[in-house]
Amino acid sequence: MDGGGGGTSAEPEPVTVRLAAVETATTMARIDLRDSIAPHRSNRQRKSTLPPSSATAAAMSAMKFCRECNNILYPKEGKDRRALLYACRNCEHQEVADNNCVYRNEVHHAAAERTQVLQDVAADPTLPRNKDVRCAACGHGEAVFFQATARGEEGMTLFFVCCNLSCATGGADVPSRYLRPEAVADAVAVAGEDQIPIIDYQRLLLDHGEESARLHRVCQDWGFFQLINHSVPDDVVEGMKANIQQFFQFPAEVKKQFTQERGQLEGYGQLFVVSEDQKLDWADMLYLYTQPPEDRNLRFWPDQPANFKSTLDKYSAAVKDITDTLLATMAQNLGLEPEVIADTCVGGIQSVRMNYYPPCAQADKVVGFSPHSDSDLLTLVLQVNHVQGLQIKRNGSWFPVKPLEGAFVVNVGDILEIFTNGRYKSIEHRAVVDPKEERLSVAAFHSPHIHAMIGPLKEIVVHEDEAYKTVDHEDFMKLFFSAKLEGKSFLDRMKLKSS
Repeated sequence: MDGGGGGTSAEPEPVTVRLAAVETATTMARIDLRDSIAPHRSNRQRKSTLPPSSATAAAMSAMKFCRECNNILYPKEGKDRRALLYACRNCEHQEVADNNCVYRNEVHHAAAERTQVLQDVAADPTLPRNKDVRCAACGHGEAVFFQATARGEEGMTLFFVCCNLSCATGGADVPSRYLRPEAVADAVAVAGEDQIPIIDYQRLLLDHGEESARLHRVCQDWGFFQLINHSVPDDVVEGMKANIQQFFQFPAEVKKQFTQERGQLEGYGQLFVVSEDQKLDWADMLYLYTQPPEDRNLRFWPDQPANFKSTLDKYSAAVKDITDTLLATMAQNLGLEPEVIADTCVGGIQSVRMNYYPPCAQADKVVGFSPHSDSDLLTLVLQVNHVQGLQIKRNGSWFPVKPLEGAFVVNVGDILEIFTNGRYKSIEHRAVVDPKEERLSVAAFHSPHIHAMIGPLKEIVVHEDEAYKTVDHEDFMKLFFSAKLEGKSFLDRMKLKSS
């Protein structure tokens, strides 16, 4: 849900290269969508907005610094080729060449001949972001300085470029690798239809038979539910939300420190990229292994915000406790001993995927996360901000999920469907994006330990035929992560042919 599930590294390796790289015939660029939603620039030269005169070039070498924020001040020329002011790209401070120069802030949108220039400006991760300039067209609250006009009767005008590049280019240039024609054609259920079921965690803990029976029906009929009154402390939940929001607001050069390494899944980047012509999701993510603790690779755990590691550690332990309780209850609902499923999770794998979905002016032409079912036992998703985007496939249509405040959205994964020989169903789902606002979420995936066998539980198939193959967990995960997300096609390959 909102991500693919936990596992080991896969072959072939996802091809992930960094932001703002110029793509050649043999190199595929991965685009950091927060700091750059830019089409590839092939071999065109980057254009300059105002070629500096020799006087301005000399002035640049003097390197003046803003007394407000210590960023570099850049000289700007007027019609007479003199530098009229030094302007800070990070704040509103300026130092003028004479006492008569004032300015107003405007977010500038592309005329056709300036599209490439503006793409380059918005995509440049080295340019400081100004968060005091809000775009009137799309509402995005981040822009970069573009240029200043010559001084006129109304003074100096500073133009800014909206960092939501699909907005900055007039919405006409969603990169081709992100265009998803099928997204427009897919039917979406109308608003106002029934919401996914709600399970009260505290009632389950009290051994409330009615709530347990409800959970059993939900796992059979829906595969998705919202979990309220759970046991994760409010301060841990709110701390997790704040840390995720802060991390994705960092400049690209900070996030790049945690970029995925070749052949690995952990880190900042994308998953399930297996070919150079594959369509990409309109999203960035930070993917980490969190349980068992000895398997954590702290090289990918951000040291900013300062309490990121300690908060994620608490959050990880708390959601694992909830998952263990849910799995024990589900086993009892299936007529099994409580520990039958839970024992496979002793030393089990938990991974956490933090998702960032940027706004897109042509939101109906892109997909935030491709349709898929999760590979794990259970996934718990926490909505980080107010923007919705999760949809589940039900009765042939996409059904929007409206997360309740403070609740977890929980879904059955492929392994739980296999363990139960199809009694409980994993459900296809996807994430869509908003045309004006970013969306953030965090998904925690829970799987058995790496040495477990993935197949129908022997206690389940005593009096029935097995419907799924049995493979070891490591091979199962390698197969899952080596294929692009495509509905429930992976689980279909795990099914045995009926006799």
